[in-house]
Amino acid sequence: MAVKTDYYYNNTAGAAPVPVIAGSRPLSNSKREKYCRLRALMTPRVTAYKQSGWKVATDVVAGVNAARLESNREIVDRIAYLNRPGEELIQAKRQRLEENLWQLHEAEIGDLFEHTEIPRRNRNGEPILDKSGNPVMRKAWRVRDLDRLPPELRQAIETITLDSDGNLTTAKLVSKIQANQELRKLLGLDRQQPPSQSDLTRLTDAELVAELSRQANELGVHIDLSYKFGED
Repeated sequence: MAVKTDYYYNNTAGAAPVPVIAGSRPLSNSKREKYCRLRALMTPRVTAYKQSGWKVATDVVAGVNAARLESNREIVDRIAYLNRPGEELIQAKRQRLEENLWQLHEAEIGDLFEHTEIPRRNRNGEPILDKSGNPVMRKAWRVRDLDRLPPELRQAIETITLDSDGNLTTAKLVSKIQANQELRKLLGLDRQQPPSQSDLTRLTDAELVAELSRQANELGVHIDLSYKFGED
């Protein structure tokens, strides 16, 4: 989005117009301001709308209302201004990405399921009845309804399986190994660390020279590493 420039005039006679970047002023409506900040962080419309504090019956309604918001020039200009290049925005996006990865990493598979009771059945698939004619029940696990799961847990679901009647039968979370790998990359934990001083003392002569050569190349320094050991 292009950042526009508007002008306003002060009350001083003959004063020149003062340039003001469109969208640079926080919106007076706190919900709209929060929505713009979330959208600048690339938060999806529906999620941003609901997280801004508006209560809606369905995600469809949230999407329609969010689209209406973004037809407002004030909203568009504010998002464009907040989305301008800058270290602060990059850090905010990095933080949001890290938070999402931690949600995937810490998601608990047990939270997808709940205990329920289902009738016991005989070999013919017919319910087993007690003396009073009531079905004999047994405890079993089943997948919880999606609309009863918190948003952060729904986001951690990779695949779901439905039966022929459209009922949810199984759900699989995003790989924790993959989330862990992405977190390590984001945090720089997978970078190879140079050996410590104590590590260097355990290197052979040839390994020490190779390590010194590697460090010199990284620094762009030319050194002569020719050596001779054990000669009279």
